[in-house]
Amino acid sequence: MNGCNVRIACSGIGLAVCSWTAAFAQCELHRVWSPVEATRYFGASISIDGARAIVGAPGGGAANEVGYVSFLREEPSGWAVESVHFDPSSASGAEFGASVDLDGELAVVGALAANAPYGHSGAVHCFVRSGDAWVLEATLLSPSASSSGYFGTQVSMSGAWLLIGAPGEPEPMSGPPNFGRVHAYRRVANAWVHDHALAPPTSLLPSHATSMGRSLAHAGAHALVQLTLSPSQKVSVVAYDRVGDVWTPIQLLPETLDGINVGLAVDGGRAGVVTRSLARVYEFGLGSWSKTASLATPPSFESEARSVALEGDALVVGCPRFDLPTFSSELQDAGCVAIYRKGGGTWSLMNTYTACDAVEGDRFGSAVALRGDLLLAGVERAEAPGRAANQDSGAVQALDLVSSACPTLVAEPSAISAAAGGYQEFRMQPGSAQAHRYMLIAATASGTSPGIVLDGWPVPLNPDTLTRVVLSALNTEPYTANFSKLGADGQGYASLSFPVGAASPLVGLTVHHAAVVIDLVNKLVTFASNAAPLSITP
Repeated sequence: MNGCNVRIACSGIGLAVCSWTAAFAQCELHRVWSPVEATRYFGASISIDGARAIVGAPGGGAANEVGYVSFLREEPSGWAVESVHFDPSSASGAEFGASVDLDGELAVVGALAANAPYGHSGAVHCFVRSGDAWVLEATLLSPSASSSGYFGTQVSMSGAWLLIGAPGEPEPMSGPPNFGRVHAYRRVANAWVHDHALAPPTSLLPSHATSMGRSLAHAGAHALVQLTLSPSQKVSVVAYDRVGDVWTPIQLLPETLDGINVGLAVDGGRAGVVTRSLARVYEFGLGSWSKTASLATPPSFESEARSVALEGDALVVGCPRFDLPTFSSELQDAGCVAIYRKGGGTWSLMNTYTACDAVEGDRFGSAVALRGDLLLAGVERAEAPGRAANQDSGAVQALDLVSSACPTLVAEPSAISAAAGGYQEFRMQPGSAQAHRYMLIAATASGTSPGIVLDGWPVPLNPDTLTRVVLSALNTEPYTANFSKLGADGQGYASLSFPVGAASPLVGLTVHHAAVVIDLVNKLVTFASNAAPLSITP
């Protein structure tokens, strides 16, 4: 009982516990697997607009990998692949699909390592939708193309404007060879026409800078562009405004940022700037940007870029290099997604989510795109069922930020042999709103329906003798930590272990476990999980 004085009564109708309210942890509604096996990293980039989305699979730059994009369409049964388009140049290693954007009937795809006209000078391919068919409209090459210019590293459409990052190109006024550029294209007579390159913010910078356009975002007349400062290798973000038809630097955001990669998002007069440790929210007013929130992000591999999406009062941060703790180890690079919302004038972390079937190395959160309460998250290294191992073909996962059927109690494996013995590990993930409260895992051998109702909430267990035995001896063999404190992320871990032959009386039965979360201070149950089955075989 970990030194806690908790009274739990069990009767024929269930556990006597108090009222509780909480939001269920959200997870996948639907997963779309890579439609192509030979190219890696489907889910490395995502953009959504209305009932359609575009997903990039750039591959890893290998000589035999031709990148592709998939257009997805939302249907009553979920998201479905509408069409697949490979790099129009058929060039391997060009990383076609490394960046994507979708706006109505227009889509743009970056191929930052395309060798046209120079090695890795980059290209951007433009598509237009005609009915239900997506057709290649044009291929854009940088008007200032250079070797390793990486034109197409980032693309961003809004209205009649398209901004394209080329972080390896030289500065326009004969500056350093890798200062970088951002090119502004304008939609004229149904075609993208180069208008100008954004002026370098030389007067705003405290020192020499490189890699302009490595990350960028824009909406309406506002744009944010990343620059790397030398020699510190810290990052600055420059704000541009479109004055008439010219993008003009107006401000260097007040902080220099750690890390070499920054995630940027702009929605109207609000912006999200995400580094390896913090998510910052800025608001635009009286001609400048001001920081209104600084939010901690989940720990992740320090140099890895975080994906970010912003819409209204919701900010989503993907951390694909997050190491997910388990009961006995860590799932390295399993990834996670953090959801922040603004309420009552204050931004706060609502929850941190992992994939329901988290696997080491999947990189859940490699890209994120938001539409209202629907989130599409890339899982760029997920292994598609039935395919050869270590393909890293990738997937996209749909999440509902209001509700979904993701299990909050995950138990693996789902079967134990009585003759061989074995164990089952539990991961309880009710969300960070339940942090530092206590989870209690109980069991039944009498099924889950109708279950019991505790102050209006269903708990999927039919209490029986097994339930009473488990509750009378918490945290004792065969259980470890089935009554224990949740961590700061709202997750908890427990296990069940049967020595050889110990489970023989249960052979042929299916045991179900379910968990509740208890607020010991207020003596309230604040969460209940799904049921997790365990079959006992001979």
